[in-house]
This record gives sequence, structure tokens and C-alpha cells, in this order.
Amino acid sequence: MKLNFLLVFFLYGTLSSFAQKINDLKFVDAQELEILGRAFDNTEGLYGRLPIDMKNEYREELWNLGTNTAGVAVRFSSNAKILGVKWSLLNDFSMSHMSSTGIKGIDLYVLENDKWHHLKVSRPNGKQSSSIIVANMEGVEKEYLAYLPLYDAATAVEFACDSKE
Repeated sequence: MKLNFLLVFFLYGTLSSFAQKINDLKFVDAQELEILGRAFDNTEGLYGRLPIDMKNEYREELWNLGTNTAGVAVRFSSNAKILGVKWSLLNDFSMSHMSSTGIKGIDLYVLENDKWHHLKVSRPNGKQSSSIIVANMEGVEKEYLAYLPLYDAATAVEFACDSKE
């Protein structure tokens, strides 16, 4: 009987922590954070990788690949216990040889002991995606690095947390 009570208590505590809804969190536009991996400022869209004034110099296929946000990352710090993300995609591609998380998901890394460690990937759910990436964290200030989608173009990105900061 005591074991059943402890199991129910544990399950209730676990489920209630995930009951937090993404829209209950505080959002910050990625434009207000540190954006890494862009070589040019004059791009088509905030997260583009090629200079817009050279668009006519590239083959269309190459230009389209240059609109993908592969290699572009957002760095931020937070003391949140819950982190989430909302993002919009230009195309919402699907590929037969790669999962949707690889094509259009957002990978979150955390800096611990002077090394970056993969924390979790956010799962896309359409052209407009949102998810709680991780919950039940310690609430200690840490640095995070979020890599944007590899084979699609993120057009808007917002990170969310339960923190008041």
C-alpha cells in the first residue's frame, strides 16, 4: 500500500510538471538574443546565409539552399526550470531519407563544465511549431545554444521560459 502511494505521488508530480502549457511561458524573440553563424548582415530574412545583393549571381538551387538556416544558432542564458520554443518555417519540407527533427527541428545544447552537451531536440509540428523542449530543470543560470533547422528556413523564432528574468 505504501509503495502504491509513493508511485502515485511520483507520477502525479511528474505529470503535473509537464502540464505547463507553452503559451503560459514568457517569450523572447530570438532577434533580441545573440545570433551566431551568419556571415552577412544583408540577407533575405533575419536568419539567411547569403547576401541579398548577390541573389542573381547564384543558381536558383544554390540560392534556395542558402535560405536554409543550417549552421545558424541562437545563444542565450537562463535560470528557467522550463524552456520552450516557437518557430515558423518558410517551406515545411519533408524528405524520405531524413526525420522531420533533422530537417526542421531545433537542437538545444547546454554548456556544462566548459563543454557543450546536447540537451534535447524540439519536434516540429507543421509550418508553425511550438513545444516545451525541456522541463524540470534546476533553475540555475546556464548558457544555451539552439541550432536552427538544417533543411528549411526559420522565418521567426521565439524562446520561452518560466523565469521572470
